[in-house]
Amino acid sequence: MFCKQCGTKNDSDAKFCIKCGLSFVGGEPKSEKKEEAKNGGEAGKKKKMIIAGIIAAIILVFVFVYLNRTGQTNKEVLLAKVETRKGHIQTPAYIKPETLTVIGLGKLSKVDEKGDFSTSAYAEGVTNVVAMFPGKEFGMMDIVIGNETPELTLQSTAEALVFMAPHLVSSDPKLSEEILTLIRKDKNVANLAKELDRVLKENGNPLEDQAFLKTYGKAINSVLDTLNQ
Repeated sequence: MFCKQCGTKNDSDAKFCIKCGLSFVGGEPKSEKKEEAKNGGEAGKKKKMIIAGIIAAIILVFVFVYLNRTGQTNKEVLLAKVETRKGHIQTPAYIKPETLTVIGLGKLSKVDEKGDFSTSAYAEGVTNVVAMFPGKEFGMMDIVIGNETPELTLQSTAEALVFMAPHLVSSDPKLSEEILTLIRKDKNVANLAKELDRVLKENGNPLEDQAFLKTYGKAINSVLDTLNQ
């Protein structure tokens, strides 16, 4: 249904407007009911899917960071060959690279003032390399496949966030490469990187910024739509 006070679309069973707080108790105008019956059902389902995807993806971000910190993995991963890999972080001008801490497969490493570092990565598998901001549970990321060189940027972080969304994340190198190729070509993922730049510049938390989360959901759905074509 649409709020008669501010025009915002709400779920059909909502009791209050999600934007202005107007009470819907007592019913809404018939015209709004007809519009909801026609379009609201599908829109409501899509909205719920986006929200569910965002929540699950955020959980996956923390799971990846947790696994990288503790080194807890399954039997196959434990048997995989691990090697030392040199990488680079290209931070925005307002962030000093040496303030970040890189986490790769449970090992911490420092970053020099030029943005260079060494980390651990799987020789043939998929590794999520994370560079944590000081005092925050968020950082820059890059999905590294095989012998690739870790190159952490805001764009690679946006790509990693989308890659870790439900129905996209994979531990298979070949499939991961195919998915990341689509992600890198998607304009909505580039927009997500721009939103990330804005939030970080404001010293905010991307996972609590509504505009960022909206762009995040749009990027995820855009890539999924491309995969389903």
